[in-house]
Amino acid sequence: MKRYATPLLTMLLAAHCEKEHVHSHVPGAHVHGRAEIQIAVEKIDGIAYFIRFEAPAKDLLGFERDPVNDDERKKKTDLLSSLKEGSGLVSGKDCTTEFVASEEEKEGEHRSIVAQYRLSCAKPLSSIQIRFLTAFPSIKDAAVTIVGENGQSIKPLAPGQTTLELPE
Repeated sequence: MKRYATPLLTMLLAAHCEKEHVHSHVPGAHVHGRAEIQIAVEKIDGIAYFIRFEAPAKDLLGFERDPVNDDERKKKTDLLSSLKEGSGLVSGKDCTTEFVASEEEKEGEHRSIVAQYRLSCAKPLSSIQIRFLTAFPSIKDAAVTIVGENGQSIKPLAPGQTTLELPE
């Protein structure tokens, strides 16, 4: 069961995000300076929190196209490495953080960078430490969607805010 949980939750979150994407602004566009964070809570074989972070490539790299020189290629490689290492981007009390995947999504001329993490925890969390906005100052805010056994909620995350309170 554990093996299939991540792809299933990813598909559910992707479907939700696509629905929100279409209704929140012009289809095919994304908002520079804004990240989307989805958190899915799973209570099978322990407690796991799946976190998906997505932001415009422009905010993370400074450009939304293929790198055209060595400096840009290095910048992209360094970014993907730092997302993979985690560097404390997401954490929870008594949890281990595992990097799951990163990718670049392209929609027309727009590109986004996506990173996914899994927190495996000893007990349910009342909050999660999220440091994407402090790590990437070009991101001015984030919409956080939390999906769990008690339904879903959407919360804003502002610059300087690193603690996200979770619903009970």
